[in-house]
Amino acid sequence: MPHQPVIDGLEFAMTGAKLQGTWPIADFRRLRDALHAEAGALSYALQGVPEAQGCPALRLRVSGALQLVCQRCLGALEFPLHIEVLL
Repeated sequence: MPHQPVIDGLEFAMTGAKLQGTWPIADFRRLRDALHAEAGALSYALQGVPEAQGCPALRLRVSGALQLVCQRCLGALEFPLHIEVLL
């Protein structure tokens, strides 16, 4: 398993730092039972927001596609993933 980045969230937010890249879907152990295939990767972008609504915050964006197991036919079901959250 690749090295997982560790950040100080408050400092990251206050300085407006940015971190982005891709993460292999195969590394998400808790998803494995729901996946039809572990190929591919998810893209992520983490950005510090110095003063969002009066407080330092982190904006996380994750996108990609998961190949899930269809519960009806047990075949592959492509599930597009687009998440944006402010922490």
